[in-house]
Amino acid sequence: MDELERWRRFELRWTQEQFEQGSNPVSYWISLRPKYPNLAHMAIDILTIPASSCECERLFSELGDLLEPRRRKIGSQLLSAIQCIRSWRDAGFKPPSDYNSGDITDAEVATIYEICKWDSEA
Repeated sequence: MDELERWRRFELRWTQEQFEQGSNPVSYWISLRPKYPNLAHMAIDILTIPASSCECERLFSELGDLLEPRRRKIGSQLLSAIQCIRSWRDAGFKPPSDYNSGDITDAEVATIYEICKWDSEA
């Protein structure tokens, strides 16, 4: 019997009461991941698809602002990293309190993440 059949046969259905109480379907599938790894993975992938294109449109607009003429040669991976950091910042993520920005040099970052290699691949 495959995962879907086992889940349909043995797990309780999502009820109206759970929905009204604000239960989270993603949390539900995370809790079932040990029993149904493939089914849970698929459900989480589907449930986390944005419901609208607004976020994508906002991203393209931000990238257009970032890529002014003097920055047009930024490689795609570096551009992706910059946008990721921007989104973390906008979401309110902050470095840990024991973080010291002087712990690592720009050259070390470039070496670790092979930034120069990214730019040459573009």
